[in-house]
Parts: sequence; C-alpha cells; structure tokens
Amino acid sequence: MRVIDAFVESLDVIEMGFDKARTAATGRRPYHPGDLLKLYIYAYLNQTSSTRRLEKECHRNL
Repeated sequence: MRVIDAFVESLDVIEMGFDKARTAATGRRPYHPGDLLKLYIYAYLNQTSSTRRLEKECHRNL
C-alpha cells in the first residue's frame, strides 16, 4: 500500500528512538525499522495477526 509507504517514509525513525537504524560496520545489517513498521501497519490494517498469513501476504504483494 503506497499510503503506508509514504507515511512511514515521512517519519524520522532515528528521532523516534529507533537507534538501530544506524548500523555498525561489522556483521550483517538488521532490517530497517521503517520496513518493519510498514509491515506492522499493513498487518494491523488488514487484521492479520498470524505471522504465517502475513508471510503469505508478503509473497503475494511483492
């Protein structure tokens, strides 16, 4: 959903306290907090509480 994408992109996730948005130079990079927030909002709006259903939705909406 583009509305969710535009909303989350307008937020400053580092200022909101998601300090893991800045990653160290070592190790694998974690998921960006904005991407996880988009996924959480999408699941909430579509009343999807099951992670398996959410996974199917992610594959369907790539």
